Amino acid sequence: MSQEKPNLLAKLTAAGRHYRCVREERDAALKACAATLTRLEARVESDTATQAEINTMEDEYERQNDGLGELNNKLETAIYSMASALTELKNTSPA
Repeated sequence: MSQEKPNLLAKLTAAGRHYRCVREERDAALKACAATLTRLEARVESDTATQAEINTMEDEYERQNDGLGELNNKLETAIYSMASALTELKNTSPA
C-alpha cells in the first residue's frame, strides 16, 4: 500500500466525521425549529396572545429557519468534501 493511500483514507474518514457532526447539528436545529413553529401556531390560535408576543415568536422562528439554511449549506459542502475524498481514493486504487 502506498503512503498516499493511508492519507486519503484519513482524509475520507475526517470528511465523514465532519459530515456526521454537521448533520447532527442540522437535525437538532430542525427539531428546535419545528418545536418553535408548533409553539407559534398554538400562540396564534390562543385567545390571550398579544400581537407583540406573536411577532417575537415569528422573529425567533425566522432566525432559526435562516440558521437551517446556513446549516444545509454546510452540509452540502461536507457532502462534496466526502465525495471528493472518495473520488481521490478511488482514483488511486488499482483497477
